[in-house]
Amino acid sequence: EKKADPLVLREPQLAGARATVASAEAALAKARLDLARCEIRAPYDGRVRQKHVDVGQFINRGTPIGRVYAVDFVEIRLPIPLDETGFLQLPSGLDSTEAEPIVALAANLGGRESTWSGRVVRTEGEINARTRMLNAVARIDDPFGLRSKIRNPLPVGLFVKAEVLGRKETGVYRVPRSSIRGKDHLLTV
Repeated sequence: EKKADPLVLREPQLAGARATVASAEAALAKARLDLARCEIRAPYDGRVRQKHVDVGQFINRGTPIGRVYAVDFVEIRLPIPLDETGFLQLPSGLDSTEAEPIVALAANLGGRESTWSGRVVRTEGEINARTRMLNAVARIDDPFGLRSKIRNPLPVGLFVKAEVLGRKETGVYRVPRSSIRGKDHLLTV
């Protein structure tokens, strides 16, 4: 009995078709894996500040797609003149046992005064070369009232007035500014 020729049985074409199917199945598995990896998540609860892409837009690996900020706390830079740093007990941020002075923040929002309370958690560690001031960093916990219902959420980017609770001094007296002459003279009656 004579065997049929492989070309007559179309074995090379059948093997090619099987290879094409295997390649397509591998491409489908890779596409499914890529799609599963397309979900973008921040490692913290936050809000989108900027978005750089739209639906249907093709992006490559490493392309910035937006900016997100955390909502569990906000940090505010407070520039402090060098001659006023002696009145404050500012933490360096290097030691977790350092005191964190209380800071009261206020701003005019919608025609009414809004206030927030926080603490100074560190300084930036260098003097600003342009302003000659030291930047302290104040932290406000739960600024949007997600864990506790607050009346006035603190909007990101708002300019605020800050009062930092200074160190307590003993043996000092309050005198009217009008009785001070020069840097170190006090008029008494």
